[in-house]
Amino acid sequence: MKKLPFLAIVLIVLSCQLASAQKLTIKKNTAYIDGKEYLKISDCGQFAEECSISNLAGKEIISINQLPEPDKPGTYFEVVFNGLNTSIEMRTNMRYLVKLLHKKNIVADDGSLIPENVKKLKEEYKYMVIAPAESDD
Repeated sequence: MKKLPFLAIVLIVLSCQLASAQKLTIKKNTAYIDGKEYLKISDCGQFAEECSISNLAGKEIISINQLPEPDKPGTYFEVVFNGLNTSIEMRTNMRYLVKLLHKKNIVADDGSLIPENVKKLKEEYKYMVIAPAESDD
């Protein structure tokens, strides 16, 4: 009988977590959060050297440059926040990056970058970056 209250609490916590989760979909170079347009994404295929993220008005706000990664091509990027003179290097994919931008509230409702939140993101991820190996030549 003692397990019943514990189980009820666990189920309540899980249902609250699922209710607050937001669904991200990317279709035809547009990212949607819960069915609402969020950002435009240029063609960022695995072999694209550069791609970008734009606000809904079409203004490029983030540039993404692919960095060499011999183990798993297309997963190591330099993310440049245009106009803020800020960049971070990440091992990620586009889906996770867009989720992160939304979760950390990097893009304002008007489509501009929020400098304070970009700064927090850079601080949070500066130790999580795995830099590429230096060449010996």
